[in-house]
Amino acid sequence: MLKPADGSSWRRRYVAAVDAFLLAGAVGALLLVLLGLVFDQPSVWSEALSQLVLVGSVLGGTALAWRLHGHRLTRATWPGLVICTVAAAIVAVPVFLSLVMLGRLVPFPAPYQEGPWGAVLIVAVVVVAFVATPVVNGVRDFGRASGARAVAGVRLGAVVVIIAVVVVASSIGGELAEAPLFMVPAAGASAAAIVGVAALDKRRVRRSAARRSGVAS
Repeated sequence: MLKPADGSSWRRRYVAAVDAFLLAGAVGALLLVLLGLVFDQPSVWSEALSQLVLVGSVLGGTALAWRLHGHRLTRATWPGLVICTVAAAIVAVPVFLSLVMLGRLVPFPAPYQEGPWGAVLIVAVVVVAFVATPVVNGVRDFGRASGARAVAGVRLGAVVVIIAVVVVASSIGGELAEAPLFMVPAAGASAAAIVGVAALDKRRVRRSAARRSGVAS
């Protein structure tokens, strides 16, 4: 039921999930880096705002991707969006921690350099594999005068923001360099949430149609 993408239902949901991932990651990583620049030292306020950014980016990324793919945010949509976001976050965090633990087993060619480089490598490979096809298709669609051009533009814009944030955060170094890495589970939760929202919305539409047909008969 996710409209702009062609192909089967699973493909449409996959493309929407990638868009949710990129939007949540772009917004969240940008805000986390800005918070790191504002607060030189960790504080109660910085921690509280960081948590707010993580939660807001998951909800925001899911909602933005939902609208991007031609759906309305109605009163019936929001409960499913919140429930799916919470459920997805519960799943995404252990998956991310598992990737981080797996990254510790990866030998890094420059062991004298500090940082979770093995985890960064594993997470980067998984993220690139996840988003690669829709991003490549977005480059193709953006060059065409079609209805998918707007969706492709938003997708590519999110990619540009993420790359810029990663470059800036890495050049600054310190704990700030790890901010984009810790946005991955939030972005992953947004991707999983929109799949759940789409499934719930499809079920709701079918039940509404069944009720209408029952009343009509």
